[in-house]
Amino acid sequence: MSDGSGGVYRFGSVGINMQGPPEALSVGGNILVGGNIMKPSDMRIKRNIQPILQTESQLQNIKALRIYDYERIDISREVGDVCYVPERGLLAQEVQGVVPGAVRTVGNVTLPDGTLVPNMMVVDDRVLLLETIGATQQLGKAVDDVAKDNSNNRKIIDRVYDM
Repeated sequence: MSDGSGGVYRFGSVGINMQGPPEALSVGGNILVGGNIMKPSDMRIKRNIQPILQTESQLQNIKALRIYDYERIDISREVGDVCYVPERGLLAQEVQGVVPGAVRTVGNVTLPDGTLVPNMMVVDDRVLLLETIGATQQLGKAVDDVAKDNSNNRKIIDRVYDM
């Protein structure tokens, strides 16, 4: 449907190269974006804002995640057309044990070979990005502490040499 301004709208889920899309927009394949993907983040539309000051757990979480090389079934293919795509990534079941908020189930998904995957799990990369930012901040604090210790040690060494 058109809204008269050249825009198109639809109520319900939309699937591109995918039957029975589990999300508002589900794309089977790559997405080429000529601009940026933006998410509203203006503080004026938020409430109960609490800064995360303790980032030690985020560093531990990131250290606990394992990265894998694997071949994933391309779920956007037609029935009977099974194709494996080489990828590097995480396993949702492992991520769920470390950062539960980064994993969701999207319902039952039927693979191109007809196999039903009940309650398929997906990983929210944005949650992991924020976890990585917290871990990086923790590493920055550790680097600052080491630099301060080195500076203090340098002063002690200089005093010993001056004696």
